[in-house]
Amino acid sequence: MPNLPYKFRILNDEKVNAFALPGGYVYITRGLLALAENEAGMAGVQVHEIGHITTRHKAQRHLASVAKDIGLRS
Repeated sequence: MPNLPYKFRILNDEKVNAFALPGGYVYITRGLLALAENEAGMAGVQVHEIGHITTRHKAQRHLASVAKDIGLRS
């Protein structure tokens, strides 16, 4: 999804967590940043979260396609 403008945010939370939301939003907690040994570790987390966004987008397109097919067959 090269045209999606990803937005990365750091949450002021000591918990170790990261998550992604539709629309290209990626959140990483301060606690996770503290555990990262280097930039490569954080890059891995970011890529993982982008993968979630991409997978959801593909799943939504697939469901829309299936729904359209069902409608055409009824």
